[in-house]
Amino acid sequence: MKNSLQLLIKTILIITTLMLSGANYAQKKEKVTITGKVTVKDTGKPPIGIITVIEKGVADYLVDGNEIGTNRHTFVEKDGSFKFTINKGGTIVIQDGYNRYMPRTLTKLDKTQTIDVVLSPSKRTSPPPYPANQLTDFEKKIDIHKRIKISGKISFPDGKPMKDATIGQVDVFTEKVPGNCAHIFSDKNGKYDYTVLKGGRIVIGAHGYEILEFTATKDTVITVKMMKVNPFK
Repeated sequence: MKNSLQLLIKTILIITTLMLSGANYAQKKEKVTITGKVTVKDTGKPPIGIITVIEKGVADYLVDGNEIGTNRHTFVEKDGSFKFTINKGGTIVIQDGYNRYMPRTLTKLDKTQTIDVVLSPSKRTSPPPYPANQLTDFEKKIDIHKRIKISGKISFPDGKPMKDATIGQVDVFTEKVPGNCAHIFSDKNGKYDYTVLKGGRIVIGAHGYEILEFTATKDTVITVKMMKVNPFK
């Protein structure tokens, strides 16, 4: 009798767990699509530069099982249009990476809909905004529709693998405002594997070490040995 009761309780727990898991899975899978047009206040023109549309609180992937890499995102097209499929009830942030415009946040997006967004010119002075009406040379090289893969290994000056070195995309921003560039970290073996924008600027850095910067133009293996910051420079 006791064994039968234990078996019944165990079966109920398993079924309940499966039902809850199924409900959570279904909830996570429920999506809505947000489309719209982004313009700049008092001009009616689309913004310039790389404008990231970020799904707040949702990561593309994890690093070492628990560290957020890059928030899920898309980009505003040159004509100001965007289309983004997100979790139902989610929040998106429209973030300019160059301080030209103030960010906009849209919350509780619980149905497929079209939302037109107006960005205001930035009021920040630190850092100062990039030129309001012209692209910089490095912005002109970026292709938001193409991705490339970079990978490699990062090590200390003595050759030992460096864990948690930052590999960042300078031109793609996460949900933190003021902007924080999208990034991942090297694993315990110093290795990393990252999909980035073609033509974008990539930085590799760690506290106390020189920051390395390069432009990603094709699939590349980049293995580096970090150098300590020279305090006399």
